[in-house]
Amino acid sequence: MSRLTSERRPISVLALSKSLKIPLETTRRHLNALISEGSCIRASGGVIVPSALLAGPAHTHGAASANARRLVRDLATTGVTPD
Repeated sequence: MSRLTSERRPISVLALSKSLKIPLETTRRHLNALISEGSCIRASGGVIVPSALLAGPAHTHGAASANARRLVRDLATTGVTPD
């Protein structure tokens, strides 16, 4: 585990379930899939996203793209359209 990953605190499955307001078993099932694909790792006290994944260009580009699409969609629902 990298130094940056070890400095962040893991979140428990129960805390994540409550935060997302979805059933515990659903949260556990989704986390197991994310762990299998390497998007999360098990840590003492819960799960954590690896630092390398957060620092990678795919994560930052994907998040920025998703945020931009959401902004355009939200603006369109209010009647604002891009030129």
